Amino acid sequence: MVEHYPFKIHSDFEPQGDQPQQLKKSWKVLKRGKDIKLY
Repeated sequence: MVEHYPFKIHSDFEPQGDQPQQLKKSWKVLKRGKDIKLY
């Protein structure tokens, strides 16, 4: 049985440059159940 845990990120900083688009892309990948690499 697979357990699901909430995933939350908190930061006092606002995304800059292309970060908002990359965050949206990463979220879509995660929602599909795929793995992502964070650098």
